Amino acid sequence: MLHDRARSHRGPRSLVASISPRHTLQRSIGIAFATLLFFAAIVISSQLWGQGAQFEVIDIAPEMEAPAAVKAMDRARKEAPRRREAAPGSWPQWSAFSAYYNRYLFPKMTQPDQLTELPKMNQEILKDLRVAQSSGSTQAAKAILDWSVANARKLAQGNYHPAVRVNATLLLGQLDEQASIPPVPAQQAFLPLVSLYRNKSVPDGVRAAALIGLHRWTQFGLPKLNANTRYRDGLVQIMLDLAKEPVPDNRTAEGHAYLQRYALDALRVLYTDAKSKEITDVFVDLSTSPDASPIISLYAAANIAKLGGSAKVESPTDVAKAWAVNASNVFASEHARLLAMTPPKAAASQSGPVQPQTRGYGTGGAPGSAGMEYGMGAGYGGEMMSDESAYGAAGMMDSGMDGYGSDEAGYGMDGMGPGGYGMGPGGYGMGGMAPVNPQPPEVTASRRRLIHALECIKYGLTGSRNVEEASTPAGLQTQFPEDQTLAATQLKDTLLEVLDEVNNTEYDTREKFAEMLISQADNLKTLSTHLGQETPQEAEVEEDSNFPAGPEFPLFGS
Repeated sequence: MLHDRARSHRGPRSLVASISPRHTLQRSIGIAFATLLFFAAIVISSQLWGQGAQFEVIDIAPEMEAPAAVKAMDRARKEAPRRREAAPGSWPQWSAFSAYYNRYLFPKMTQPDQLTELPKMNQEILKDLRVAQSSGSTQAAKAILDWSVANARKLAQGNYHPAVRVNATLLLGQLDEQASIPPVPAQQAFLPLVSLYRNKSVPDGVRAAALIGLHRWTQFGLPKLNANTRYRDGLVQIMLDLAKEPVPDNRTAEGHAYLQRYALDALRVLYTDAKSKEITDVFVDLSTSPDASPIISLYAAANIAKLGGSAKVESPTDVAKAWAVNASNVFASEHARLLAMTPPKAAASQSGPVQPQTRGYGTGGAPGSAGMEYGMGAGYGGEMMSDESAYGAAGMMDSGMDGYGSDEAGYGMDGMGPGGYGMGPGGYGMGGMAPVNPQPPEVTASRRRLIHALECIKYGLTGSRNVEEASTPAGLQTQFPEDQTLAATQLKDTLLEVLDEVNNTEYDTREKFAEMLISQADNLKTLSTHLGQETPQEAEVEEDSNFPAGPEFPLFGS
Protein backbone atom coordinates (compact mmCIF):
# COMPACT_ATOMS: atom_id res chain seq x y z
CA MET A 1 0.00 0.00 0.00
CA LEU A 2 1.09 3.55 -0.60
CA HIS A 3 0.45 4.81 2.92
CA ASP A 4 2.03 3.15 5.95
CA ARG A 5 -0.31 4.19 8.69
CA ALA A 6 -2.73 2.75 11.16
CA ARG A 7 -6.27 2.82 9.96
CA SER A 8 -9.64 2.38 11.54
CA HIS A 9 -11.12 -1.08 11.39
CA ARG A 10 -13.36 -1.65 8.44
CA GLY A 11 -15.35 -4.81 8.12
CA PRO A 12 -15.63 -7.08 5.07
CA ARG A 13 -15.11 -4.98 1.98
CA SER A 14 -17.81 -4.75 -0.63
CA LEU A 15 -17.85 -2.55 -3.68
CA VAL A 16 -21.61 -2.32 -3.84
CA ALA A 17 -24.78 -2.44 -1.84
CA SER A 18 -28.46 -2.48 -2.52
CA ILE A 19 -29.89 1.01 -2.17
CA SER A 20 -33.50 0.40 -3.18
CA PRO A 21 -35.77 -2.08 -4.94
CA ARG A 22 -34.93 -1.99 -8.62
CA HIS A 23 -38.25 -0.95 -10.04
CA THR A 24 -38.67 1.89 -7.56
CA LEU A 25 -35.27 3.28 -8.45
CA GLN A 26 -35.67 2.76 -12.19
CA ARG A 27 -39.07 4.38 -12.32
CA SER A 28 -38.16 7.30 -10.08
CA ILE A 29 -34.99 8.15 -12.01
CA GLY A 30 -36.68 7.69 -15.38
CA ILE A 31 -39.46 10.03 -14.31
CA ALA A 32 -36.93 12.47 -12.87
CA PHE A 33 -35.01 12.60 -16.14
CA ALA A 34 -38.18 13.14 -18.16
CA THR A 35 -39.29 15.86 -15.77
CA LEU A 36 -35.94 17.62 -16.02
CA LEU A 37 -36.14 17.36 -19.77
CA PHE A 38 -39.61 18.89 -19.76
CA PHE A 39 -38.78 21.81 -17.51
CA ALA A 40 -35.55 22.49 -19.40
CA ALA A 41 -37.72 22.84 -22.50
CA ILE A 42 -39.85 25.40 -20.67
CA VAL A 43 -36.77 27.41 -19.70
CA ILE A 44 -35.21 27.52 -23.15
CA SER A 45 -38.49 28.18 -24.93
CA SER A 46 -39.32 30.99 -22.54
CA GLN A 47 -36.06 32.58 -23.56
CA LEU A 48 -36.97 32.13 -27.20
CA TRP A 49 -40.38 33.66 -26.61
CA GLY A 50 -38.68 36.64 -25.03
CA GLN A 51 -36.69 36.98 -28.22
CA GLY A 52 -39.83 37.10 -30.31
CA ALA A 53 -40.16 33.44 -31.29
CA GLN A 54 -43.68 32.51 -32.40
CA PHE A 55 -45.31 29.19 -31.52
CA GLU A 56 -48.65 27.96 -32.74
CA VAL A 57 -51.60 27.71 -30.37
CA ILE A 58 -54.69 25.64 -31.14
CA ASP A 59 -57.77 27.69 -30.46
CA ILE A 60 -60.52 26.21 -28.33
CA ALA A 61 -64.04 27.13 -29.36
CA PRO A 62 -65.62 29.47 -26.80
CA GLU A 63 -68.60 27.16 -26.29
CA MET A 64 -66.17 24.34 -25.35
CA GLU A 65 -64.79 26.42 -22.48
CA ALA A 66 -68.17 27.19 -20.96
CA PRO A 67 -68.31 25.72 -17.41
CA ALA A 68 -71.27 23.50 -18.24
CA ALA A 69 -69.57 22.11 -21.34
CA VAL A 70 -66.31 21.44 -19.47
CA LYS A 71 -68.23 19.70 -16.69
CA ALA A 72 -70.13 17.50 -19.16
CA MET A 73 -66.97 16.52 -21.03
CA ASP A 74 -65.09 15.77 -17.82
CA ARG A 75 -67.94 13.63 -16.55
CA ALA A 76 -67.98 11.65 -19.80
CA ARG A 77 -64.17 11.33 -19.71
CA LYS A 78 -64.32 9.79 -16.23
CA GLU A 79 -67.27 7.53 -16.97
CA ALA A 80 -66.21 6.05 -20.32
CA PRO A 81 -63.25 3.95 -19.09
CA ARG A 82 -65.54 2.20 -16.60
CA ARG A 83 -68.39 1.42 -18.99
CA ARG A 84 -68.11 -1.80 -20.96
CA GLU A 85 -70.95 -0.73 -23.22
CA ALA A 86 -69.41 2.65 -24.00
CA ALA A 87 -69.35 2.89 -27.79
CA PRO A 88 -70.24 5.42 -30.48
CA GLY A 89 -73.94 5.30 -31.29
CA SER A 90 -74.91 3.30 -28.19
CA TRP A 91 -73.77 5.62 -25.43
CA PRO A 92 -75.24 9.14 -25.46
CA GLN A 93 -72.18 10.74 -23.87
CA TRP A 94 -69.77 9.43 -26.51
CA SER A 95 -69.72 12.74 -28.36
CA ALA A 96 -68.76 14.60 -25.15
CA PHE A 97 -66.10 11.95 -24.50
CA SER A 98 -64.66 12.44 -28.00
CA ALA A 99 -64.84 16.22 -27.77
CA TYR A 100 -62.87 16.20 -24.54
CA TYR A 101 -59.85 14.57 -26.17
CA ASN A 102 -59.99 15.96 -29.69
CA ARG A 103 -61.37 19.45 -29.22
CA TYR A 104 -60.47 20.35 -25.65
CA LEU A 105 -57.63 18.47 -23.88
CA PHE A 106 -54.94 18.40 -26.58
CA PRO A 107 -55.69 21.96 -27.79
CA LYS A 108 -55.51 23.01 -24.14
CA MET A 109 -51.94 21.64 -24.01
CA THR A 110 -50.83 24.34 -26.45
CA GLN A 111 -52.10 27.24 -24.33
CA PRO A 112 -49.24 29.34 -22.84
CA ASP A 113 -50.79 29.35 -19.35
CA GLN A 114 -51.00 25.55 -19.24
CA LEU A 115 -47.34 24.61 -19.68
CA THR A 116 -46.72 23.61 -16.08
CA GLU A 117 -49.84 21.42 -16.14
CA LEU A 118 -48.68 19.28 -19.08
CA PRO A 119 -47.20 16.37 -17.06
CA LYS A 120 -50.42 16.20 -15.05
CA MET A 121 -52.44 16.00 -18.28
CA ASN A 122 -50.28 13.10 -19.47
CA GLN A 123 -50.83 11.23 -16.23
CA GLU A 124 -54.55 11.75 -16.55
CA ILE A 125 -54.57 10.25 -20.04
CA LEU A 126 -52.45 7.27 -19.01
CA LYS A 127 -54.61 6.61 -15.97
CA ASP A 128 -57.84 6.65 -17.99
CA LEU A 129 -56.27 4.36 -20.57
CA ARG A 130 -55.20 1.83 -17.93
CA VAL A 131 -58.63 1.91 -16.28
CA ALA A 132 -60.37 1.32 -19.61
CA GLN A 133 -58.03 -1.53 -20.52
CA SER A 134 -58.27 -3.26 -17.15
CA SER A 135 -62.06 -2.88 -16.84
CA GLY A 136 -62.82 -4.35 -20.24
CA SER A 137 -64.08 -1.13 -21.81
CA THR A 138 -62.63 -2.11 -25.16
CA GLN A 139 -64.10 0.66 -27.30
CA ALA A 140 -63.15 3.40 -24.84
CA ALA A 141 -59.60 2.03 -24.47
CA LYS A 142 -59.12 1.88 -28.24
CA ALA A 143 -60.50 5.40 -28.64
CA ILE A 144 -58.25 6.89 -25.94
CA LEU A 145 -55.20 5.19 -27.47
CA ASP A 146 -56.00 6.17 -31.05
CA TRP A 147 -56.86 9.76 -30.17
CA SER A 148 -53.78 10.13 -27.97
CA VAL A 149 -51.39 8.83 -30.64
CA ALA A 150 -52.87 11.01 -33.36
CA ASN A 151 -52.98 14.21 -31.30
CA ALA A 152 -49.64 13.69 -29.56
CA ARG A 153 -47.96 13.03 -32.90
CA LYS A 154 -49.42 16.26 -34.27
CA LEU A 155 -48.17 18.28 -31.31
CA ALA A 156 -44.73 16.67 -31.32
CA GLN A 157 -44.18 17.41 -35.00
CA GLY A 158 -45.75 20.86 -35.19
CA ASN A 159 -44.46 24.35 -34.51
CA TYR A 160 -45.63 24.38 -30.92
CA HIS A 161 -43.92 25.42 -27.73
CA PRO A 162 -40.91 23.09 -27.13
CA ALA A 163 -42.36 22.03 -23.78
CA VAL A 164 -45.55 21.00 -25.58
CA ARG A 165 -43.55 18.99 -28.13
CA VAL A 166 -41.40 17.30 -25.49
CA ASN A 167 -44.45 16.43 -23.41
CA ALA A 168 -46.29 15.00 -26.41
CA THR A 169 -43.28 12.89 -27.36
CA LEU A 170 -42.96 11.55 -23.82
CA LEU A 171 -46.64 10.60 -23.97
CA LEU A 172 -46.08 8.63 -27.19
CA GLY A 173 -43.38 6.64 -25.44
CA GLN A 174 -45.58 5.83 -22.44
CA LEU A 175 -48.73 4.63 -24.21
CA ASP A 176 -49.45 0.91 -23.85
CA GLU A 177 -51.71 -1.45 -25.73
CA GLN A 178 -52.89 -3.28 -22.64
CA ALA A 179 -52.82 -2.98 -18.87
CA SER A 180 -50.34 -5.69 -17.96
CA ILE A 181 -47.13 -6.35 -16.09
CA PRO A 182 -44.80 -6.01 -17.84
CA PRO A 183 -46.48 -3.41 -20.04
CA VAL A 184 -46.85 -3.75 -23.79
CA PRO A 185 -45.94 -0.55 -25.67
CA ALA A 186 -48.46 0.69 -28.23
CA GLN A 187 -47.53 -0.49 -31.71
CA GLN A 188 -48.92 2.62 -33.42
CA ALA A 189 -46.57 4.86 -31.40
CA PHE A 190 -43.35 3.13 -32.50
CA LEU A 191 -42.91 4.66 -35.96
CA PRO A 192 -43.77 8.20 -34.79
CA LEU A 193 -41.05 7.88 -32.16
CA VAL A 194 -38.55 6.66 -34.77
CA SER A 195 -39.48 9.51 -37.09
CA LEU A 196 -39.11 12.13 -34.36
CA TYR A 197 -35.72 10.83 -33.27
CA ARG A 198 -34.34 10.65 -36.81
CA ASN A 199 -35.46 14.19 -37.63
CA LYS A 200 -32.46 16.32 -36.67
CA SER A 201 -34.37 19.51 -37.41
CA VAL A 202 -36.61 19.08 -34.37
CA PRO A 203 -35.50 20.48 -30.99
CA ASP A 204 -32.92 18.32 -29.26
CA GLY A 205 -35.22 17.87 -26.29
CA VAL A 206 -37.85 16.27 -28.56
CA ARG A 207 -35.25 13.86 -29.93
CA ALA A 208 -34.16 12.99 -26.39
CA ALA A 209 -37.77 12.33 -25.39
CA ALA A 210 -38.20 10.09 -28.44
CA LEU A 211 -35.04 8.22 -27.43
CA ILE A 212 -36.52 7.60 -23.98
CA GLY A 213 -39.59 6.11 -25.66
CA LEU A 214 -37.50 3.91 -27.96
CA HIS A 215 -35.42 2.77 -25.01
CA ARG A 216 -38.65 1.71 -23.29
CA TRP A 217 -39.48 -0.32 -26.36
CA THR A 218 -36.26 -2.30 -25.97
CA GLN A 219 -37.27 -3.15 -22.40
CA PHE A 220 -40.94 -4.01 -22.85
CA GLY A 221 -41.52 -4.37 -26.59
CA LEU A 222 -38.80 -6.91 -27.39
CA PRO A 223 -41.21 -9.70 -28.43
CA LYS A 224 -42.76 -7.35 -31.00
CA LEU A 225 -39.35 -6.21 -32.20
CA ASN A 226 -38.20 -9.81 -32.56
CA ALA A 227 -41.29 -10.52 -34.64
CA ASN A 228 -40.46 -7.66 -37.00
CA THR A 229 -36.81 -7.86 -37.99
CA ARG A 230 -37.06 -4.64 -40.00
CA TYR A 231 -38.07 -2.69 -36.90
CA ARG A 232 -35.46 -4.43 -34.75
CA ASP A 233 -32.61 -3.95 -37.21
CA GLY A 234 -33.58 -0.33 -37.72
CA LEU A 235 -33.58 0.28 -33.97
CA VAL A 236 -30.18 -1.41 -33.58
CA GLN A 237 -28.76 0.90 -36.24
CA ILE A 238 -30.24 3.97 -34.56
CA MET A 239 -28.55 3.03 -31.30
CA LEU A 240 -25.25 2.17 -32.97
CA ASP A 241 -25.24 5.53 -34.76
CA LEU A 242 -25.87 7.38 -31.49
CA ALA A 243 -23.15 5.44 -29.68
CA LYS A 244 -20.64 6.32 -32.41
CA GLU A 245 -21.81 9.91 -32.92
CA PRO A 246 -19.42 12.71 -31.91
CA VAL A 247 -20.79 15.43 -29.66
CA PRO A 248 -23.12 17.67 -31.71
CA ASP A 249 -22.62 21.42 -31.62
CA ASN A 250 -25.95 21.96 -29.84
CA ARG A 251 -25.26 19.50 -27.02
CA THR A 252 -22.78 19.41 -24.17
CA ALA A 253 -20.34 16.50 -23.89
CA GLU A 254 -21.96 15.36 -20.65
CA GLY A 255 -25.48 15.58 -22.08
CA HIS A 256 -24.42 13.61 -25.15
CA ALA A 257 -22.77 10.98 -22.96
CA TYR A 258 -25.93 10.60 -20.93
CA LEU A 259 -27.98 10.00 -24.07
CA GLN A 260 -25.38 7.51 -25.26
CA ARG A 261 -26.05 5.53 -22.11
CA TYR A 262 -29.57 4.92 -23.42
CA ALA A 263 -28.04 3.64 -26.66
CA LEU A 264 -25.68 1.23 -24.89
CA ASP A 265 -28.47 0.04 -22.67
CA ALA A 266 -30.64 -0.71 -25.69
CA LEU A 267 -27.81 -2.38 -27.60
CA ARG A 268 -27.14 -4.72 -24.72
CA VAL A 269 -30.78 -5.86 -24.86
CA LEU A 270 -30.83 -6.05 -28.67
CA TYR A 271 -27.49 -7.90 -28.76
CA THR A 272 -27.32 -10.78 -31.26
CA ASP A 273 -24.49 -12.95 -32.53
CA ALA A 274 -24.89 -11.38 -35.96
CA LYS A 275 -24.18 -7.92 -34.52
CA SER A 276 -21.75 -9.16 -31.88
CA LYS A 277 -18.57 -7.59 -33.20
CA GLU A 278 -20.06 -4.21 -34.05
CA ILE A 279 -21.84 -3.86 -30.71
CA THR A 280 -18.87 -5.11 -28.69
CA ASP A 281 -16.51 -2.73 -30.49
CA VAL A 282 -18.77 0.22 -29.61
CA PHE A 283 -18.67 -0.69 -25.92
CA VAL A 284 -14.90 -1.13 -26.00
CA ASP A 285 -14.29 2.10 -27.91
CA LEU A 286 -16.37 4.20 -25.53
CA SER A 287 -14.92 2.55 -22.43
CA THR A 288 -11.33 3.17 -23.51
CA SER A 289 -11.58 6.59 -25.15
CA PRO A 290 -9.50 9.18 -23.27
CA ASP A 291 -11.75 11.91 -24.67
CA ALA A 292 -15.09 10.41 -23.64
CA SER A 293 -16.92 11.76 -20.62
CA PRO A 294 -16.66 9.46 -17.59
CA ILE A 295 -20.46 9.35 -17.66
CA ILE A 296 -20.26 7.10 -20.72
CA SER A 297 -16.78 5.56 -20.46
CA LEU A 298 -17.45 4.07 -17.02
CA TYR A 299 -20.92 2.97 -18.05
CA ALA A 300 -19.56 1.23 -21.14
CA ALA A 301 -16.83 -0.48 -19.13
CA ALA A 302 -19.29 -1.86 -16.61
CA ASN A 303 -21.72 -3.12 -19.23
CA ILE A 304 -19.10 -5.10 -21.13
CA ALA A 305 -19.62 -7.74 -18.45
CA LYS A 306 -23.27 -8.04 -19.50
CA LEU A 307 -22.81 -8.60 -23.21
CA GLY A 308 -23.65 -11.94 -24.80
CA GLY A 309 -21.40 -14.97 -24.63
CA SER A 310 -20.18 -14.46 -28.19
CA ALA A 311 -18.70 -11.04 -27.36
CA LYS A 312 -15.01 -10.99 -28.25
CA VAL A 313 -12.75 -8.23 -26.97
CA GLU A 314 -9.59 -7.75 -28.98
CA SER A 315 -6.40 -6.88 -27.06
CA PRO A 316 -7.89 -7.13 -23.54
CA THR A 317 -4.61 -5.99 -21.97
CA ASP A 318 -4.78 -2.71 -23.88
CA VAL A 319 -8.38 -2.30 -22.77
CA ALA A 320 -7.39 -2.85 -19.14
CA LYS A 321 -4.59 -0.28 -19.48
CA ALA A 322 -7.04 2.27 -20.84
CA TRP A 323 -9.42 1.59 -17.95
CA ALA A 324 -6.60 2.23 -15.49
CA VAL A 325 -5.84 5.54 -17.21
CA ASN A 326 -9.50 6.56 -17.14
CA ALA A 327 -9.70 5.73 -13.44
CA SER A 328 -6.56 7.81 -12.87
CA ASN A 329 -8.20 10.73 -14.66
CA VAL A 330 -11.27 10.45 -12.43
CA PHE A 331 -9.07 10.75 -9.34
CA ALA A 332 -7.15 13.65 -10.89
CA SER A 333 -10.35 15.48 -11.75
CA GLU A 334 -11.72 14.96 -8.24
CA HIS A 335 -8.49 16.42 -6.88
CA ALA A 336 -8.92 19.49 -9.07
CA ARG A 337 -12.53 19.87 -7.98
CA LEU A 338 -11.62 19.76 -4.29
CA LEU A 339 -8.66 22.05 -4.87
CA ALA A 340 -10.95 24.68 -6.39
CA MET A 341 -13.01 24.75 -3.19
CA THR A 342 -10.10 26.21 -1.20
CA PRO A 343 -8.97 29.59 -2.52
CA PRO A 344 -5.33 30.41 -1.76
CA LYS A 345 -4.54 33.04 0.83
CA ALA A 346 -4.64 36.62 -0.40
CA ALA A 347 -1.30 38.13 -1.35
CA ALA A 348 -0.10 40.96 0.89
CA SER A 349 -0.54 43.52 -1.88
CA GLN A 350 -4.10 42.49 -2.59
CA SER A 351 -7.22 43.74 -0.89
CA GLY A 352 -8.96 40.36 -1.09
CA PRO A 353 -8.37 36.73 -1.94
CA VAL A 354 -7.31 35.85 -5.45
CA GLN A 355 -9.47 33.59 -7.57
CA PRO A 356 -8.96 29.88 -6.81
CA GLN A 357 -7.10 27.70 -9.22
CA THR A 358 -9.37 26.05 -11.73
CA ARG A 359 -6.88 23.47 -12.84
CA GLY A 360 -5.06 21.03 -10.66
CA TYR A 361 -3.29 17.77 -11.00
CA GLY A 362 -4.09 16.07 -14.27
CA THR A 363 -3.02 15.62 -17.84
CA GLY A 364 -4.56 18.39 -19.86
CA GLY A 365 -8.19 18.90 -20.80
CA ALA A 366 -11.08 17.64 -18.81
CA PRO A 367 -9.32 15.41 -16.29
CA GLY A 368 -7.55 18.36 -14.74
CA SER A 369 -10.47 20.74 -14.80
CA ALA A 370 -12.28 21.81 -11.71
CA GLY A 371 -15.98 22.18 -11.20
CA MET A 372 -18.83 19.91 -12.14
CA GLU A 373 -16.71 17.83 -14.44
CA TYR A 374 -19.06 14.90 -14.45
CA GLY A 375 -22.30 16.81 -14.40
CA MET A 376 -24.93 16.21 -16.97
CA GLY A 377 -25.06 19.40 -18.98
CA ALA A 378 -27.94 18.24 -21.05
CA GLY A 379 -27.75 20.81 -23.77
CA TYR A 380 -31.50 21.34 -23.72
CA GLY A 381 -31.38 24.72 -22.09
CA GLY A 382 -29.29 24.30 -18.99
CA GLU A 383 -27.66 21.93 -16.55
CA MET A 384 -29.96 18.96 -16.25
CA MET A 385 -28.32 17.04 -13.45
CA SER A 386 -25.72 17.70 -10.84
CA ASP A 387 -22.51 15.77 -11.06
CA GLU A 388 -23.48 13.63 -8.12
CA SER A 389 -26.87 12.62 -9.48
CA ALA A 390 -25.64 11.97 -13.00
CA TYR A 391 -22.46 10.26 -11.88
CA GLY A 392 -23.41 8.77 -8.59
CA ALA A 393 -27.08 7.86 -8.50
CA ALA A 394 -28.12 7.81 -12.11
CA GLY A 395 -28.74 4.21 -12.88
CA MET A 396 -31.62 3.61 -15.24
CA MET A 397 -33.14 0.56 -16.76
CA ASP A 398 -36.56 -0.77 -17.79
CA SER A 399 -38.42 2.51 -17.34
CA GLY A 400 -35.12 4.30 -17.01
CA MET A 401 -31.58 3.09 -17.36
CA ASP A 402 -29.32 0.77 -15.44
CA GLY A 403 -25.69 1.10 -14.64
CA TYR A 404 -24.35 -2.36 -15.30
CA GLY A 405 -27.03 -4.30 -17.14
CA SER A 406 -30.63 -5.42 -17.14
CA ASP A 407 -30.25 -7.55 -14.04
CA GLU A 408 -29.03 -4.90 -11.68
CA ALA A 409 -30.43 -1.82 -9.97
CA GLY A 410 -28.90 1.56 -9.53
CA TYR A 411 -25.60 0.82 -11.17
CA GLY A 412 -27.05 -2.57 -11.82
CA MET A 413 -30.55 -3.78 -11.22
CA ASP A 414 -29.94 -6.43 -8.60
CA GLY A 415 -29.04 -3.87 -6.05
CA MET A 416 -25.84 -2.16 -6.99
CA GLY A 417 -25.58 1.33 -5.67
CA PRO A 418 -23.21 4.15 -5.00
CA GLY A 419 -23.43 4.06 -1.26
CA GLY A 420 -21.04 1.26 -0.41
CA TYR A 421 -17.91 2.67 1.12
CA GLY A 422 -16.67 -0.62 2.50
CA MET A 423 -19.89 -2.26 3.61
CA GLY A 424 -20.15 -4.24 6.79
CA PRO A 425 -19.40 -3.61 10.45
CA GLY A 426 -17.45 -0.44 10.84
CA GLY A 427 -17.81 0.39 7.17
CA TYR A 428 -18.26 3.95 6.01
CA GLY A 429 -21.48 4.05 4.11
CA MET A 430 -25.00 2.69 4.05
CA GLY A 431 -25.56 -0.20 6.41
CA GLY A 432 -22.35 0.45 8.35
CA MET A 433 -21.42 2.23 11.54
CA ALA A 434 -20.62 5.91 11.61
CA PRO A 435 -17.04 6.71 10.66
CA VAL A 436 -14.54 7.10 13.47
CA ASN A 437 -13.62 10.56 12.24
CA PRO A 438 -16.27 13.04 11.09
CA GLN A 439 -16.08 13.44 7.33
CA PRO A 440 -16.56 16.76 5.50
CA PRO A 441 -19.53 16.65 3.13
CA GLU A 442 -17.38 17.40 0.11
CA VAL A 443 -15.17 14.41 0.98
CA THR A 444 -18.22 12.19 1.38
CA ALA A 445 -19.52 13.31 -2.03
CA SER A 446 -16.12 12.71 -3.58
CA ARG A 447 -16.01 9.20 -2.13
CA ARG A 448 -19.31 8.45 -3.84
CA ARG A 449 -17.94 9.46 -7.22
CA LEU A 450 -14.69 7.61 -6.78
CA ILE A 451 -16.32 4.43 -5.54
CA HIS A 452 -18.73 4.55 -8.45
CA ALA A 453 -15.77 4.71 -10.83
CA LEU A 454 -14.06 1.78 -9.09
CA GLU A 455 -17.32 -0.17 -9.07
CA CYS A 456 -17.80 0.27 -12.80
CA ILE A 457 -14.30 -0.93 -13.68
CA LYS A 458 -14.38 -3.76 -11.13
CA TYR A 459 -17.72 -4.96 -12.46
CA GLY A 460 -16.61 -4.72 -16.09
CA LEU A 461 -13.45 -6.63 -15.27
CA THR A 462 -14.95 -9.46 -13.20
CA GLY A 463 -18.74 -9.28 -13.45
CA SER A 464 -18.75 -9.40 -9.65
CA ARG A 465 -20.54 -7.11 -7.27
CA ASN A 466 -18.35 -8.02 -4.34
CA VAL A 467 -14.68 -8.18 -3.54
CA GLU A 468 -14.91 -11.95 -3.45
CA GLU A 469 -14.61 -13.82 -6.73
CA ALA A 470 -17.82 -14.68 -8.54
CA SER A 471 -18.71 -18.36 -8.75
CA THR A 472 -18.81 -18.08 -12.54
CA PRO A 473 -16.03 -15.99 -14.13
CA ALA A 474 -17.34 -13.10 -16.21
CA GLY A 475 -16.31 -9.76 -17.58
CA LEU A 476 -13.14 -8.70 -19.32
CA GLN A 477 -11.02 -11.14 -17.30
CA THR A 478 -12.47 -14.02 -19.33
CA GLN A 479 -11.10 -12.49 -22.53
CA PHE A 480 -7.42 -12.72 -21.57
CA PRO A 481 -5.29 -15.48 -23.09
CA GLU A 482 -3.69 -17.75 -20.51
CA ASP A 483 -0.31 -16.04 -20.84
CA GLN A 484 -1.84 -12.58 -20.19
CA THR A 485 -4.01 -13.20 -17.13
CA LEU A 486 -1.49 -11.39 -14.94
CA ALA A 487 -2.81 -8.09 -16.28
CA ALA A 488 -6.34 -8.84 -15.04
CA THR A 489 -5.03 -9.88 -11.63
CA GLN A 490 -2.90 -6.75 -11.29
CA LEU A 491 -5.77 -4.45 -12.21
CA LYS A 492 -8.18 -6.17 -9.85
CA ASP A 493 -5.73 -6.11 -6.93
CA THR A 494 -4.93 -2.45 -7.52
CA LEU A 495 -8.60 -1.52 -7.62
CA LEU A 496 -9.10 -3.10 -4.21
CA GLU A 497 -6.03 -1.36 -2.82
CA VAL A 498 -7.26 1.96 -4.12
CA LEU A 499 -10.69 1.24 -2.65
CA ASP A 500 -9.09 0.79 0.76
CA GLU A 501 -7.43 4.17 0.43
CA VAL A 502 -10.67 5.87 -0.61
CA ASN A 503 -12.40 4.30 2.39
CA ASN A 504 -9.67 5.27 4.83
CA THR A 505 -11.47 7.50 7.33
CA GLU A 506 -8.19 9.02 8.48
CA TYR A 507 -8.44 11.27 5.43
CA ASP A 508 -10.85 13.42 7.40
CA THR A 509 -10.07 16.80 5.90
CA ARG A 510 -10.32 18.13 2.40
CA GLU A 511 -6.56 18.61 2.26
CA LYS A 512 -5.72 15.09 3.40
CA PHE A 513 -8.23 13.55 1.04
CA ALA A 514 -6.96 15.63 -1.89
CA GLU A 515 -3.40 14.52 -1.16
CA MET A 516 -4.54 10.91 -1.29
CA LEU A 517 -6.21 11.57 -4.66
CA ILE A 518 -2.91 12.69 -6.17
CA SER A 519 -1.16 9.61 -4.86
CA GLN A 520 -3.81 7.22 -6.19
CA ALA A 521 -4.00 8.99 -9.54
CA ASP A 522 -0.25 8.39 -9.85
CA ASN A 523 -0.67 4.81 -8.71
CA LEU A 524 -3.27 4.06 -11.37
CA LYS A 525 -1.38 5.92 -14.09
CA THR A 526 1.82 3.99 -13.27
CA LEU A 527 -0.10 0.73 -13.31
CA SER A 528 -1.24 1.40 -16.87
CA THR A 529 2.38 1.54 -18.07
CA HIS A 530 3.43 -1.88 -16.79
CA LEU A 531 0.15 -3.79 -16.63
CA GLY A 532 0.77 -7.45 -17.46
CA GLN A 533 4.49 -7.27 -16.70
CA GLU A 534 6.18 -9.07 -13.85
CA THR A 535 7.39 -6.69 -11.15
CA PRO A 536 10.67 -7.33 -9.30
CA GLN A 537 10.09 -9.22 -6.08
CA GLU A 538 11.76 -8.17 -2.92
CA ALA A 539 14.60 -10.50 -1.99
CA GLU A 540 13.68 -12.75 0.87
CA VAL A 541 15.78 -12.37 3.99
CA GLU A 542 17.42 -15.69 4.81
CA GLU A 543 18.53 -16.65 8.26
CA ASP A 544 22.31 -16.58 8.76
CA SER A 545 23.23 -20.00 10.15
CA ASN A 546 26.58 -18.62 11.33
CA PHE A 547 24.97 -16.13 13.68
CA PRO A 548 25.72 -17.32 17.22
CA ALA A 549 22.74 -18.78 18.97
CA GLY A 550 21.64 -17.32 22.26
CA PRO A 551 21.69 -19.20 25.50
CA GLU A 552 18.99 -21.75 26.19
CA PHE A 553 16.78 -21.02 29.17
CA PRO A 554 14.99 -23.82 30.96
CA LEU A 555 11.21 -23.53 31.05
CA PHE A 556 9.30 -23.70 34.27
CA GLY A 557 12.43 -24.84 36.11
CA SER A 558 12.78 -28.06 34.10
